Amino acid sequence: ATQKTVDGPSSKDWRGGRAASFNIIPSSTGAAK
Repeated sequence: ATQKTVDGPSSKDWRGGRAASFNIIPSSTGAAK
């Protein structure tokens, strides 16, 4: 999912996708805070 967002030509979409991925990754590791 991250690759698809990063591949997106829209800078906004890339940032939003990256933010969502970053928020999901830490949440999975238990470091949401």
